[in-house]
Amino acid sequence: MHESPDRRQNSTHSVRAIEHLGHFPERRIAAIKPDTRVLQVDGDISSEIGLTVGKPAPMALMLRPQTENYLVDIPVQGTLGVTTDHRRSADLLRFTRLQNIPHTTYGEPEDISRGRLFVTYVDVRGSGTSEDVNGIPTGWRYNDRVGRIYEGLGWYKQALKDWNITQKFRKLGCLLHVPVAIIEARELPILKDKTIRLAPIQEADTKKIMRGDKRPVFFLRGYLCKSRMHDLINLAKPNLGHPSSQRELVRKEISAVLETLSQYQGHPMDISTYLVWYTRRLAKTFGIFHREKYLFVGAGAHNFTLAGEVVDTDMMTYDPPRLFDTHAAKKRRLNRYAFELKGLSDSEHGVLNQIYALHRTLAFAYPDEQLPQRTDLEKIFAEEYVVHNTIRGREILQITPRL
Repeated sequence: MHESPDRRQNSTHSVRAIEHLGHFPERRIAAIKPDTRVLQVDGDISSEIGLTVGKPAPMALMLRPQTENYLVDIPVQGTLGVTTDHRRSADLLRFTRLQNIPHTTYGEPEDISRGRLFVTYVDVRGSGTSEDVNGIPTGWRYNDRVGRIYEGLGWYKQALKDWNITQKFRKLGCLLHVPVAIIEARELPILKDKTIRLAPIQEADTKKIMRGDKRPVFFLRGYLCKSRMHDLINLAKPNLGHPSSQRELVRKEISAVLETLSQYQGHPMDISTYLVWYTRRLAKTFGIFHREKYLFVGAGAHNFTLAGEVVDTDMMTYDPPRLFDTHAAKKRRLNRYAFELKGLSDSEHGVLNQIYALHRTLAFAYPDEQLPQRTDLEKIFAEEYVVHNTIRGREILQITPRL
């Protein structure tokens, strides 16, 4: 692969990995820089990350590592650091850790400096997946079986919904990701005649669905913590390695998040305090969700970070009572709220099931630590949830959910 002098001149800045506090094993993969335009950016953050509305974003996307069977006709512009099982990634060409920045929208009561932003990691939704399907090595593929979509792409309407809902609930005291920017994709990698190259959207859109609200975008989101709950749970799964090495991996992740949360709150946090704090944070967030008549269908380990942040709020739906609801309709509505909290006994869905999983994982990694009992966590969760959902909270908690 040869780069033209012009393209080489424009790619003098190599892409560096986003700074984060996670300790999952990383690998380096090739990155490319498509044509983009910034559609929306948080005004208090924009100067920190070099984004301006209407201008190209200094951003690179991962190019699939399994490209040895194809000619890559795109100048590779650096590399990205990704975890061993990473499915999608993007990176800003320059990134500043967004901590202690004056911010007009966000500020938690528990934050050491209310009204100031504290972010250690930024990811990009809509930057593709790393799956190899039917020999197509790009991260954006058409899937007709699940509603005529390009998997891995984010849409403008979807990102805007996430942005607005997240702002609404962060103001109410929920701990969610921080909307940073929405960036329009004007080029995407395509595969033709075993050659991968960047093409304008009009050419990449062979199925002609990218119009109207199907504008492909990249959605930048900031977090206290990079790692999701499912990452931690997977590290402690049986038969995946020697228990001592698994414990060490879990401890590294927990040490990283404790360091972050200690800075965030302004005082040290130990394992037991963290478990109780995590339980209270999720109870508060979902108490507020339900008080405001919102459901979050993605209440699983993939959508909770280890810092208690809820991710992918575009999956939330407004579910208010109707004026002429029957008794049966009211029961079904309350059952939906209860299912979101409890899931089923053998299910990975449900907020409490994630707390139980965290409890099991911490007990595995710290066998000598005196952790709160599961029944104690249930009581703590119920108390905090009812504080923030005073009208129907107790009634919802008494329901045994059914599908």
